[in-house]
Amino acid sequence: MGIVQTETGYYVIRLENRSDFEDKKELARSELKAKKLNEYYQNQVKDWLNDPYFNLIKNEKTLNSVTRKVFEK
Repeated sequence: MGIVQTETGYYVIRLENRSDFEDKKELARSELKAKKLNEYYQNQVKDWLNDPYFNLIKNEKTLNSVTRKVFEK
Protein backbone atom coordinates (compact mmCIF):
# COMPACT_ATOMS: atom_id res chain seq x y z
CA MET A 1 0.00 0.00 0.00
CA GLY A 2 1.29 3.46 -0.75
CA ILE A 3 0.42 7.11 -1.31
CA VAL A 4 1.40 8.84 -4.54
CA GLN A 5 1.35 12.60 -5.07
CA THR A 6 0.69 13.96 -8.57
CA GLU A 7 -0.15 17.37 -10.01
CA THR A 8 -3.84 16.59 -9.59
CA GLY A 9 -3.68 15.36 -6.00
CA TYR A 10 -2.88 12.35 -3.82
CA TYR A 11 -3.72 8.75 -4.66
CA VAL A 12 -3.80 5.77 -2.32
CA ILE A 13 -2.61 2.66 -4.12
CA ARG A 14 -2.97 -0.92 -2.96
CA LEU A 15 -1.47 -3.88 -4.81
CA GLU A 16 -4.01 -6.68 -4.85
CA ASN A 17 -2.46 -9.13 -7.28
CA ARG A 18 0.97 -9.56 -8.74
CA SER A 19 1.90 -11.69 -11.71
CA ASP A 20 5.12 -12.11 -13.57
CA PHE A 21 5.93 -12.73 -17.19
CA GLU A 22 5.75 -16.49 -16.71
CA ASP A 23 2.02 -16.15 -16.07
CA LYS A 24 1.49 -14.33 -19.37
CA LYS A 25 4.16 -16.00 -21.52
CA GLU A 26 1.92 -18.69 -23.04
CA LEU A 27 -0.83 -16.17 -23.84
CA ALA A 28 1.69 -13.85 -25.54
CA ARG A 29 3.19 -16.79 -27.43
CA SER A 30 -0.19 -18.00 -28.74
CA GLU A 31 -1.27 -14.49 -29.77
CA LEU A 32 2.00 -13.94 -31.63
CA LYS A 33 1.69 -17.32 -33.31
CA ALA A 34 -1.88 -16.53 -34.44
CA LYS A 35 -0.77 -13.15 -35.80
CA LYS A 36 2.13 -14.69 -37.75
CA LEU A 37 -0.13 -17.44 -39.11
CA ASN A 38 -2.69 -14.88 -40.25
CA GLU A 39 0.03 -12.84 -42.00
CA TYR A 40 1.26 -16.00 -43.72
CA TYR A 41 -2.24 -16.87 -44.97
CA GLN A 42 -2.84 -13.32 -46.19
CA ASN A 43 0.45 -13.35 -48.12
CA GLN A 44 -0.27 -16.80 -49.53
CA VAL A 45 -3.66 -15.68 -50.85
CA LYS A 46 -2.03 -12.63 -52.46
CA ASP A 47 0.49 -14.93 -54.15
CA TRP A 48 -2.29 -17.18 -55.40
CA LEU A 49 -4.22 -14.20 -56.78
CA ASN A 50 -1.20 -13.25 -58.90
CA ASP A 51 -0.53 -16.80 -60.09
CA PRO A 52 -2.45 -17.74 -63.27
CA TYR A 53 -2.33 -21.41 -62.22
CA PHE A 54 -4.93 -20.69 -59.54
CA ASN A 55 -8.38 -19.44 -60.46
CA LEU A 56 -9.54 -17.87 -57.19
CA ILE A 57 -13.15 -16.76 -57.07
CA LYS A 58 -14.59 -14.92 -54.09
CA ASN A 59 -17.58 -16.79 -52.67
CA GLU A 60 -19.58 -14.11 -50.84
CA LYS A 61 -21.95 -16.58 -49.14
CA THR A 62 -19.11 -18.59 -47.62
CA LEU A 63 -17.10 -15.49 -46.73
CA ASN A 64 -20.09 -13.94 -44.94
CA SER A 65 -20.74 -17.19 -43.06
CA VAL A 66 -17.13 -17.43 -41.87
CA THR A 67 -17.00 -13.73 -40.98
CA ARG A 68 -20.20 -13.99 -38.93
CA LYS A 69 -18.86 -16.99 -36.99
CA VAL A 70 -15.58 -15.24 -36.23
CA PHE A 71 -17.08 -11.94 -35.09
CA GLU A 72 -20.00 -13.39 -33.13
CA LYS A 73 -17.64 -14.96 -30.58
